[in-house]
Amino acid sequence: MTPEELITTLYGRLGQLGREGMLELIAEDVEWVNEPKDIHIRSKDELRALWTKYMGAARIEMEATSITLTDKGAKSIVRERVWNLDGELLFDGPVGHDYTVEKSLIRRCDIVDA
Repeated sequence: MTPEELITTLYGRLGQLGREGMLELIAEDVEWVNEPKDIHIRSKDELRALWTKYMGAARIEMEATSITLTDKGAKSIVRERVWNLDGELLFDGPVGHDYTVEKSLIRRCDIVDA
């Protein structure tokens, strides 16, 4: 899978297969950004726990508006929409992600300027 296909598939699985479908695209020794931007989750188990927490507290949709290949993988700009469990829209705007891809799996994700 190319980095572009990998990233497109990741966002598509967010709504369709949930976190387990997304985790199939992630390396075991992943480094995944968490807020604040300088803290990274360092395993699939930690990432699964983080996503379980987020998906239990909100409904999140992400749609890639652009994907640019880089020397280490791809940078994407997504339209991210977040609703609380009562259906109130909390955020609707662009977010940038920088992905490192190794062996057709996502090895690292950082938040970057959109």
